[in-house]
Amino acid sequence: MNGERKVMNGEQVRSLRQSTDARLRARAMKQYFGKYAENSLVITNVFGTLLRDHQIECELRHIDEPMGMRNLENELDAEIVNTLSDVTRKNVDIVKRYYALKARLLKSKKLSLADIYAPIDAKPHTYTWNDSKTIVLDAYAKFDQRAHDIIQEFFNKNWIDGRTLPNKTGGAFCTFNLPGAHPWVMLNFTGTSRDVETMAHELGHGMHGVLSAKQTAVNRDPILPLAEVASVFGEMLVTDYLLGRMKDPEEKIALYCSKLESAFATTFRQNMFHRFEVRTHSLIADHHLSTDELRSIYHEELVNMFGDSVTIPAHYDMEWTIVQHMFLWPFYVYAYNFAQLVVLALYQKYLEEGEKFKPVYYRILETGSAMTPAEILGLAGIDPRDKSFWQKGFDFMRTRWVEPLEKLVSERK
Repeated sequence: MNGERKVMNGEQVRSLRQSTDARLRARAMKQYFGKYAENSLVITNVFGTLLRDHQIECELRHIDEPMGMRNLENELDAEIVNTLSDVTRKNVDIVKRYYALKARLLKSKKLSLADIYAPIDAKPHTYTWNDSKTIVLDAYAKFDQRAHDIIQEFFNKNWIDGRTLPNKTGGAFCTFNLPGAHPWVMLNFTGTSRDVETMAHELGHGMHGVLSAKQTAVNRDPILPLAEVASVFGEMLVTDYLLGRMKDPEEKIALYCSKLESAFATTFRQNMFHRFEVRTHSLIADHHLSTDELRSIYHEELVNMFGDSVTIPAHYDMEWTIVQHMFLWPFYVYAYNFAQLVVLALYQKYLEEGEKFKPVYYRILETGSAMTPAEILGLAGIDPRDKSFWQKGFDFMRTRWVEPLEKLVSERK
């Protein structure tokens, strides 16, 4: 970088996707996925063995479909999950519409996948740890003082670690312990705007764990489809807080772009992973999958999501190898999509109802997994079996984020 050789871990290389240098973005991602391609023989065999192991367990337990065990654990049926996936697939025009707009913002005829997280302003804002902490705490305080106080305690008692270390596991997560022990948040903080959202996201998980601690050890952890509700709701609080403070249209454009990209990562991208899982699990009973076949399937799903709105470099066909959930927790990923769309509905209710909404929201988080997802959502008047309910989430994206962004862009000099 800039004539200097740097040794980085995977998370640091991936953060270069947000560099202002298009060549560096492309070079970084080619090298990043190249490392996985070098190890494709081992990774493919590990993945294939895990798929086959999952299939055998389904057979032994007399479960008819690969997703069945996860749905049983989530207390959801396949009809709900398939409806969620199908509605998501039918709304990919939002993705194509946005990246055509972002290409204009970056003064490019067409973006590459290496560019989809590129900052749209020449000097992307870098946040210090204390900047991020202040923003997140203020955003939660604006929602409710009780939420602020819960989040504040993570910082006061060092229950959050954001250091980026050479051998530290990538990504970010929050871990729950037994009800008598406090949750921990682990981040890899590099100072990007996305890291601010990630901090709010993981602390939302932490708040969920604090509130559900009144449940037994069996029912404390939120059931998977609702496990991302508090985290994504926290992101929404930060987004609206920042939008309310911004006067510069260029800053708002950058934030809308960041929010849409984050939402895409939680909905369309996770649905892409889900569809890849469904297809690969359905094929493993017939034959062992090769790297080329896995790459081909993943490429098809990339095309399904992005269409011709971006160029898809060949090395991105190896992206499936970095999705730990598909290796460790089969069919986990649809929960992200489920939660994001549920949050959009809950957040809309918050905007409409104000103070009246807050006790309902806390009740949802306090319940943990003591009720089924349908029963928990019923507390807020939501029916997860209603197809039009899922569509409302994408309508929210269009009207609250895409259309205001298009208006701001059209008004630019």
